[in-house]
Amino acid sequence: MADHAAVHTSVNLAKTLKAPYAPGLVNAVLKKVVADKENLLDAIVNNAEKPFPHWLSKRWEAQYGAATALSMSNATLQEPPLDITIKNADTAEHWHERLGGELLNTGTLRMPHRSGRVAALAGFEDGAWWVQDASSALPITLLGDITDKHVLDACAAPGGKTMQLAAAGAKVTALDRSERRLERLRENLERTELYASIICEDMLQHTPNESYDIVLLDAPCSATGTLRRHPDLMWHKSEKDVTSLMEIQKNLLNHSLSLLKKDGILLYCTCSLEHEESEQQIESLLQENKGLELVRITKNEAKSLGLHVKWITPEGTMRILPHFNPSETTDYGMDGFFAARLRKIV
Repeated sequence: MADHAAVHTSVNLAKTLKAPYAPGLVNAVLKKVVADKENLLDAIVNNAEKPFPHWLSKRWEAQYGAATALSMSNATLQEPPLDITIKNADTAEHWHERLGGELLNTGTLRMPHRSGRVAALAGFEDGAWWVQDASSALPITLLGDITDKHVLDACAAPGGKTMQLAAAGAKVTALDRSERRLERLRENLERTELYASIICEDMLQHTPNESYDIVLLDAPCSATGTLRRHPDLMWHKSEKDVTSLMEIQKNLLNHSLSLLKKDGILLYCTCSLEHEESEQQIESLLQENKGLELVRITKNEAKSLGLHVKWITPEGTMRILPHFNPSETTDYGMDGFFAARLRKIV
């Protein structure tokens, strides 16, 4: 948003605090930030490793190497673009012409610079599209034709993937344990005129009458792949969070398997850059469940879906890093993301 709008909004928020000094303090600090914004941004970008907590920088260096970790850090410090998922793929060219931006090979419409309220853009109120990072929109494309398939979106809110599934013709059950977050999902479905059966329940307590053809588990995670959109995560997450979340993810994965039909597909994804929450979870799951197989993403399949082959790991899973660009003509990167596709064979 514009500088003056950011200051104004922040001052108004400070007025809600029971601290008479807060609005004046916020106003003074932010005005100084605005006045010296360019120098501050240059200092941050030129010292990319310094804004990051030590524990996170060290993890990335250990997992990806120092050079890649630095590229990830630099990309994370850039302002993210506005990425749009279009409800009806056949109208993509229309919205490209009307809104501008760049239509990526993956189907996302990318608007590099945000200007004004998103809701004021043409097509938003009519439900023709919704905001969703380019990488977040990719896992659903790995499912192929899902017309009339019964799909459980296990951690559904706020609903980006639920809407993708519904728009693709699936019979969607959207489950989340947060009623507050589900309200936003309901609003999104109403605006886009898409339908999903909504259940407010803890996933681990979910016992449907019939098994599902597909379970999408976008699992709770440290969300380190989304730091450019949520930089506060760097400071209120810690390495302990990664460890504690691993047990939750493991339990959710095992329960997801119990909800699948034979030959059903489990699509596991996280917006985490940490291997323990992603690659290692899949390795452990396959070792412990002999009635499960990894459905590898091949290079030919990747190309047919508009995915770059470097996004596909040697094991056949998808790993997006923040500095990966979805096209040769854009340098805005993507949120970090991981996805693996598995089949229940017993």
